[in-house]
Amino acid sequence: MTKTMIKKSLRAYISGDALDSQKYVLAQVQSCYAQVVADSGLDTSPIIASLLERICSAQAESSPYALVENSPIEYRELLYYGQYTVDYCMERFAAGGETGAEGYVMAMACSELLQVPLDGAETGQDWYDGYISSQS
Repeated sequence: MTKTMIKKSLRAYISGDALDSQKYVLAQVQSCYAQVVADSGLDTSPIIASLLERICSAQAESSPYALVENSPIEYRELLYYGQYTVDYCMERFAAGGETGAEGYVMAMACSELLQVPLDGAETGQDWYDGYISSQS
């Protein structure tokens, strides 16, 4: 590959990123949320707990995927809290017993935030246990 071909290829890659206005939105919003939380001393745990409760109370007998689909604003806000959501969920998973819909929604959010696949876990607790064992 010649130097010119590499430059053309690189330009196409970079211009694609530059034109994708949505590529970095989540990271930017997470950064804003983190700054507000840090500056205000906000306790995010009750907020995250409330978001999870609202998502899971939407339809008592739905799958976790349907719950998230029916509560896109609440789920997106979970993602906006970023590391705070991960920390909250990991603490609950570490306590054990997160085998219901709420546990699976927490696993879905953590999976997305940590960029670790769910890998067919049957429960959120199963996902967490597999995640922890893969970190050892």
